[in-house]
Amino acid sequence: EFLTLSVDGTERTMTYTEWARSLSGTGEYAKAPLETRLAICASLEESFLGKYYRIPLSASSSSVLLSGQVENYTDEYSVMYGFGGLRLLRYRMDDAEWFDYVRASGGRLKYE
Repeated sequence: EFLTLSVDGTERTMTYTEWARSLSGTGEYAKAPLETRLAICASLEESFLGKYYRIPLSASSSSVLLSGQVENYTDEYSVMYGFGGLRLLRYRMDDAEWFDYVRASGGRLKYE
């Protein structure tokens, strides 16, 4: 899809991808004055967002694993990494120890 923008008084027509590439690396407008680059970005954003009836502002989800068998890498929550995620989850006990722990609890665990 092509988009025509007026850049410094000159009409230019490119695809959205070509416009994006023109602003980065060795692109045509990569070293243009800040005001020119900002105007291009604003026009791209306005055109792109104008194509939608509804704009998702954000979406997120999270889940927490509660278990006596594992513990988080850290007790301090990080905005970027949470508690370390599954990759940094540590086991407190092996499978045999966990089996004994569950049996000693009557086979039912309560996480309250």
